[in-house]
Amino acid sequence: MTGMEIGMPLPFLKRQVRATSKVLEVFGVCFSIKQIFAVVPPIS
Repeated sequence: MTGMEIGMPLPFLKRQVRATSKVLEVFGVCFSIKQIFAVVPPIS
C-alpha cells in the first residue's frame, strides 16, 4: 500500500488540481455569462 502512495508523486497531484481548477474556472465563466444573458433583456 505504501508503495502505491509513494508511486504517486506530488507534481502529478498538483497537475490534476490545476486542471480541475481550470475546468471550474471555465465552467464559472460560462455560468456567469448565462446568468448575465438571463438577467439582461435582449436588445432589439
